[in-house]
Amino acid sequence: MKFKPINDTSTIEMVKADTDLKIVSSKKTYDTQNQYSNRERSTIRTETNIKTINITLSFLIMFVSLFFIASSFFKIPPFNEKNYIGYVVVFSFCAFIFFALGIKNAIEKRAWKKAIELNGASRNMGDYALNNTFHIAYRSIILKNINLTWILVFILTYVGVITAVIYGLYNIGKVDFELDVFGGKIITNLDFAKWLDSAFGNTLLFCLISVLSMSALIVFYVIMRLVDKKRLSDLENYLGDRSVQIHEQIQKAKKDRNRAWGIAYAVLVILTILIPLALIVFAIWRAIRRKKVKLIK
Repeated sequence: MKFKPINDTSTIEMVKADTDLKIVSSKKTYDTQNQYSNRERSTIRTETNIKTINITLSFLIMFVSLFFIASSFFKIPPFNEKNYIGYVVVFSFCAFIFFALGIKNAIEKRAWKKAIELNGASRNMGDYALNNTFHIAYRSIILKNINLTWILVFILTYVGVITAVIYGLYNIGKVDFELDVFGGKIITNLDFAKWLDSAFGNTLLFCLISVLSMSALIVFYVIMRLVDKKRLSDLENYLGDRSVQIHEQIQKAKKDRNRAWGIAYAVLVILTILIPLALIVFAIWRAIRRKKVKLIK
């Protein structure tokens, strides 16, 4: 009895070829011509993943904020008793900010992927466009850290002041104003505790949430700075012979960016915090001096 070997292995070869193609496509969709080294691909993949995570987190927080806004309007727990306008304002602000951040990160990711795809084809011609892309990413991260630092300062300043004012007014309780108008007297009662509870439900809980939120922002900021430090270390390897020139340009850009943020911060704090606070303190001092204000706790 004679045995003949099976010569038809087309099925096996087709499956193998298809599998290999899928593996290559999944690993290097942006590098179809194998233009980048393993280290460059690792850096590109890291930057792309970070941008994807930023987009996901931004839109996730936005949708969570929108959910709480809808819960407040439709009286869904934990807002099942009444519509707390204070939380609606806070969550609306958060939804707007993180929507803007999500769009910004999506635009940056699209621009990054397009630059990588366009520059990859020119590597064989001795074009340094890829390195320029890494240079731009390096500069962008440094300036982004400056922006994040000042944004954190703004948030801590305003949220801290607002929380302190709300907590202070809540502890004051009631204020009776007795005013002399055209020879007569007008007595006005301001019940801060009642107003604040109607806006936030539990004012002390709102203040606690604000403090915890500021603490979480600080922790998140520190984590982001540590991650960016690693990213800068990776990107610094691609600065090449122009590293000194690039660092000088970045230092100048950092100085200009810090100056712009510093001026904006000083002007806004003076106009929105210091001047109104000075006017309020002066009005209270005059009222107390004339003995026309009684604080009731």
